[in-house]
Amino acid sequence: MGRILLFVFLFGISNLMNAQSGNPQSPQIAIKLKLGETISVDNHFLTFTELREDSRCPKYTTCIWAGRARVIVKVERAGSSPKEFMVFIGEVMEDESPNRVVIDSQDYIIEVEQLKPYPGDETHTETTPTLLLLKKEKEN
Repeated sequence: MGRILLFVFLFGISNLMNAQSGNPQSPQIAIKLKLGETISVDNHFLTFTELREDSRCPKYTTCIWAGRARVIVKVERAGSSPKEFMVFIGEVMEDESPNRVVIDSQDYIIEVEQLKPYPGDETHTETTPTLLLLKKEKEN
């Protein structure tokens, strides 16, 4: 009986500590953006302007290098000059930034999560390259 009470006590303390450490996941919203498409997100206009490179290793093959994709995303905001971001999906070279963030506002971050279709993925019927953007709320 004493062991059961000890277990319940330790389990309760563990749960309490996890709850107090306060690492709740911030809400995330997935946004699809097709090549050439522009979307509006809170006074920002995002355009997937170019797929500059896609050397990702096709599914079901063995490659020496995993490869990568390079995409250009243009971000415009009313009253500001447009900015273009080169985003790398996959491997990056030594002099390149692995950063995928295209908007870093006071309340949220929008970053490029992935590019579809993946080379050799027969299950993906869409032929137009599509970015999956992830909008993450910042914790205050």
